[in-house]
Amino acid sequence: SGVCCIYCRSLLADIEAHYQDPSLPYPKEDNNLLYEITASLEAAGIHNPLNKIYITTKRLPYFPIVNFLFIIAQLTKLQYSKNQGEFQSTLLILTGEIKVSLNQLY
Repeated sequence: SGVCCIYCRSLLADIEAHYQDPSLPYPKEDNNLLYEITASLEAAGIHNPLNKIYITTKRLPYFPIVNFLFIIAQLTKLQYSKNQGEFQSTLLILTGEIKVSLNQLY
């Protein structure tokens, strides 16, 4: 599994370098390497669905401000239930949603 992780990290570094500088090469669509590596890692259990990027977009100029305002608006809606301890679970769900949105859109 160590070799797979190192290989994956080097492949991801090449892809990230391509997004920073589009003149650098990127794996072609007919190259099945990315799909095979992804399937192998998922089968081995070496993946994290929260870190998986499903779409790629250009950086949105006002996304940090909108995200900050969204978080502030949601924090006012959180309430603590002493009997059920729901505050912690609701906060974890909100944190997970923010993490996924940041991975996908920024």
